Amino acid sequence: MANEILVIEDDAFLRDEIVDFLARRGRSVVCCETIAQADEACQQGLKPRLILSDINLPDGDGVSFCARMADSMPGTKWVLMSGNRELVRYGTLARLPTVQVVDKPVPLVVLARFIGALDASPA
Repeated sequence: MANEILVIEDDAFLRDEIVDFLARRGRSVVCCETIAQADEACQQGLKPRLILSDINLPDGDGVSFCARMADSMPGTKWVLMSGNRELVRYGTLARLPTVQVVDKPVPLVVLARFIGALDASPA
């Protein structure tokens, strides 16, 4: 599905809040708790239009995952999230294409802006 969104977040409460918000807006969401799960989903053919990823995950970091996957997903937009200021700075310094870096917890109004931008861009 063209509107699939991949959420990679190990904090169950935050992940559920994001998924609920997206589902109420009619979005198809795939959830992963780890980089390994996200890798598996992508290897099985998932090509999301948007990836919302925590920067600090149990088995790696969202910045490295983004850098590794960006070439195989050129049309995918990325939002990297962290509650740690140093990690937010790390994500910002990565200067990867189509990436936004935000503080956690992500205000839902900010998430709504990303969804609006996604709707405005070609599929």
